[in-house]
Amino acid sequence: MSWSPPKKITVIISFIILVLGVGLFLYLILGEPLLSILPVIPIVEYSQFQIYSMIAIGLVFLAWLIMLLGVLVRGM
Repeated sequence: MSWSPPKKITVIISFIILVLGVGLFLYLILGEPLLSILPVIPIVEYSQFQIYSMIAIGLVFLAWLIMLLGVLVRGM
């Protein structure tokens, strides 16, 4: 199976999700005093910083997965 580049829409969607995830993560690290701007998610076991960090990590993983699937499916 040879490698082939993904479609442009796959790259654009993956890049947008990656920017959202990394942007949220940087916002949490650099702007922690501004954390009160984000809506409160009522989960008792975790702090708001931990919840939004999990969301950011999930977005970065989703961007990676979309790009990987875009490369693998297009190459089949």
